[in-house]
Amino acid sequence: MTLRHLLSVPCGAREPYTLRRLIPAVVCPAGEPASGREPSGRRERPDPAPPFAPVFGGLLFEAERDDRGGLISPRFLGMAGPASREGWERALGRLFHPARNIGAALAASRLLPEGASLDIWLALPSPPRGQEREFGRVAGRRLRFALRQEDRVTALLWWADGAAARWERLAAAAPGHRCVFRGFVFMRPYLDANDIHVAKRIAEELGSRGMGLLWCSNCGTTPAHGTDARFDGLFLRPTRFGIDSRDGDGSGFPDAADFSVRHGPGVVVWVPDGSPERLRRWLRMGKAHFAGRPHLFELGDWRETGLIDPASPAYHELRAYLSGIGPPAVPPGCAPQGEADEAGCGRSAGNTGQTGREER
Repeated sequence: MTLRHLLSVPCGAREPYTLRRLIPAVVCPAGEPASGREPSGRRERPDPAPPFAPVFGGLLFEAERDDRGGLISPRFLGMAGPASREGWERALGRLFHPARNIGAALAASRLLPEGASLDIWLALPSPPRGQEREFGRVAGRRLRFALRQEDRVTALLWWADGAAARWERLAAAAPGHRCVFRGFVFMRPYLDANDIHVAKRIAEELGSRGMGLLWCSNCGTTPAHGTDARFDGLFLRPTRFGIDSRDGDGSGFPDAADFSVRHGPGVVVWVPDGSPERLRRWLRMGKAHFAGRPHLFELGDWRETGLIDPASPAYHELRAYLSGIGPPAVPPGCAPQGEADEAGCGRSAGNTGQTGREER
């Protein structure tokens, strides 16, 4: 599976992403050069007249919390504890709103030029292994993650199947869209032996359904890179607990770049506060160490910071960077050396929302 440059779209229980907000992440008027210079005059949205040029190759939608504050993503903290089955299901409803979030991405993709497409990925929820409280009833059985490891697999597959079914319905109701549903992403930054077992099971099941599984990993925090978990791709955060930082000082990049040469992962560009200067430091290091690798941009809530705003110089600097490094040149995978990637990819090529494996 060949990955593309992705933008993270964090979806909490707050205001969803609208079409106006998502358009600059998908396309920009082709007449505006990616020069890093601020455009003349502020506009609320790009001129709807074609032609447009693609910006990011895909979007990664991640549910953070449910509407009561229950945690869904493993990357966020809170006092409400983990979300229940009902919280996971409500998060699916928000993600697949017909006119917001993924629904808005489908509409924005209609502006892409002929032959272009937009990949859609979903971050998997995190069922905590130590969760004593009952998660809820799935397939006629009450799930308790602390008692049965297999219950974590059951919950994740139930959620993934629910997401796939919602995608089919939403994509079928959006004729002319240019999105492709690729699959799911494991967001836990490190994996212990139990997590590796879960990831392997999920990868096998998703592969049989024609969907991929990626992993966002911290560099050097886990032995999972050398296992047969069979992720279809890996994005690496250049950091290690207590040693390197992710704030753009470059300390983690040499080790991460060396790992990338051996294993082929992409890189996570982490700018949670939306600082244009921090983004510039990351882009300088990315160009030096990760050109040719896929990038995942985690830019916080970029609606508030303006990093994905055509009126911002940082937006055009980012477009210039993406244009300069070009599409990823190496398919990043974690399959054992010598084995072909058979995980397949992709749902909904074209407008129908049907499942189909990527042509090789």
